Amino acid sequence: MPPNDRRDLALCVLVSALLLALVWAEPRPIDDLFIALAGGRDILVGRLGAPDLWSFTTAGRVWLNQNWGTHVLFYSTYQLAQTHGLLLLKALLLGAVTLFLALAGRVRGAGWPVAVIIAATVVAASRSYIDLRPALVGLVLTSATVWTLGRAPTQQAWLWVTVAIVAVWANMHGSFLFGLGMLGLFALAVAVTTPRRLPSALAAAAVATGLAAFANPFGVENLTHPFVVGMNPAWRTVAEWTPLFANNVTAFGSRWEVSTLAAVFALLLLGRAIAGRGTRAASESVSDANAAGTRAVDPNAAGTRAVFDALALVVVAVMAVRARRFVPLALVVLAGPLAATFAWWLRRLGTEWPVRILAVGLAVAVAVAAPPVLRRYASDNPLFHGFSTFERMVDAPTEPRGALDFLRTNGLSGHAYSAWEWEGYLRWNEAPVTSFIGGRAQQVYDEVTLQKHKDMRTGTIDPREIFKAHDVGLVILPLTAAYANVMGKLLYVDDSPWTYIYCDGRTVVLGNKTHSSLAGILPALEAGTLPYATSAIATLTRVMYEASWSSGADLDTIRQAAELAAETAPTALAYATVGDVAMSDRSSSKAVREYLATERERLAALAAANTEPVLPLAQARLSLARTEAALVGRTIDPEGVQRTRNEVVLRSDDMRKLYTTWAYGWDPNIF
Repeated sequence: MPPNDRRDLALCVLVSALLLALVWAEPRPIDDLFIALAGGRDILVGRLGAPDLWSFTTAGRVWLNQNWGTHVLFYSTYQLAQTHGLLLLKALLLGAVTLFLALAGRVRGAGWPVAVIIAATVVAASRSYIDLRPALVGLVLTSATVWTLGRAPTQQAWLWVTVAIVAVWANMHGSFLFGLGMLGLFALAVAVTTPRRLPSALAAAAVATGLAAFANPFGVENLTHPFVVGMNPAWRTVAEWTPLFANNVTAFGSRWEVSTLAAVFALLLLGRAIAGRGTRAASESVSDANAAGTRAVDPNAAGTRAVFDALALVVVAVMAVRARRFVPLALVVLAGPLAATFAWWLRRLGTEWPVRILAVGLAVAVAVAAPPVLRRYASDNPLFHGFSTFERMVDAPTEPRGALDFLRTNGLSGHAYSAWEWEGYLRWNEAPVTSFIGGRAQQVYDEVTLQKHKDMRTGTIDPREIFKAHDVGLVILPLTAAYANVMGKLLYVDDSPWTYIYCDGRTVVLGNKTHSSLAGILPALEAGTLPYATSAIATLTRVMYEASWSSGADLDTIRQAAELAAETAPTALAYATVGDVAMSDRSSSKAVREYLATERERLAALAAANTEPVLPLAQARLSLARTEAALVGRTIDPEGVQRTRNEVVLRSDDMRKLYTTWAYGWDPNIF
């Protein structure tokens, strides 16, 4: 390799490492990881293919766990090296994707510097879809298949390597169906360009299909099950199955990166055609391969590769537009052709400067994007104090750890309705409850259960009826808008026996006071002597309990409980409750405004002293400001109205700054 090429490669490898580090550090709640860990543990004790025990709505059905091999990999890694092993595994998987994509670029005519930097760029563009879950293993195998099928036109042995990859893939992740599809597209490309090799291509596709259907624990159903989502619109309402350009908002994945790379590729390809070289693609592929230092190929083989790439790009483009979960697959398939096209332009221009400019530009992008990510992992981050690197990566503050400890402490168990995104976490941590539905989705749940879950969340049906039919006595949920309808219909309607039994300001546990599961704790709950981890949780839970319809508490009792909770530990819910009481009892609103003014000064002093946890205090100050603004807004006091409005703006800005500075990955406009 010439000295210039070595220097360019060193630059591209360095920048690629920075890009991969940024992708590796991308934080996100990942219940699929906990499903994998719990699933792997179950498999190693002999529960693969056994009747399901995680949920009470599965009626003993077998969990068709198409990711079972990956689950064993994740759990075994954890057993060997705990969370440090999982962090290393994520890095290795990202590195494997990048390496296979670089090899795919090489076989399509790109030199090493271009192949490496384009591969890393594609991985970086997938960052909002990549986390430590079985799908990442599927992405590794997709990348490997793109490489081996790129080599297959010149060396048919690689076609059988692809068959072996797909056979393994069929036991690692449900996306193996895409591997079979790529083998089919390859056979179609061979039929168009080199018909004499078609029997081998068809044989490979047939053998791979047979292995996928029978060389697995579930038989033919392993092959047919992926079509369940395609045939049933109900499952396509899950966030990752929504169309890429749908107007509905989802936190899963972004679309600007894939759109940008697709546009760049289209422009480069169009420019190449305008330059008058597009009609000689096959012959150029030969010279491109030679220029990149790969084995010389014949025009028919190069044509096979070109047709295969074109077919694959069209297919994955349609898939990604129809369902955003396929965006990473689309980017993986794009990597090789994009690298080849970029390399063609370098040769056309007779200079390597474009790849250097690209590398430097990406380095600058990393320098701009990295600081907020690094601050999330900084030791002095006030929002994640005491959390490990792994816990920060998987967004541990959003997990129901406190609620789970409460259940264990008080001996609560039975059927529970919990957040979809907590099924794996609860099972992995051996929660004493079974779930209604969760992230295993169509692999074990039926459409009827999914529809009940959706209807409860949208307020279409009364959850009390569903819970009565399924003997549900406990509900474990985050305090988010997604579950507001469920909580509202349980707690704030006449004659409802449901009440708060745990609330830490982020997570709640609700209980049915008439259900047998609460019989052992009901006297202590009503007397206010139930044990909690901290006095702050105890007093806040008491506020929410008293505010429930089932407690029958009067407004003064609720207000006093809220004031005690605020005194014990500043909390947003306490001040909001004080405001709700004042809104319901106009005669006490003046006294409440005076109380809030005093509290405003007290919280300001606490903030100056820096003796309270930063986030709860900031949330409490914002809640207090909003409550004051609502109450003063009902008076004839223009100056007071303006002052309280300004306070709300100031406190909102503080929250937004706090999130932007320390909580990368959280929406800075939702607090």
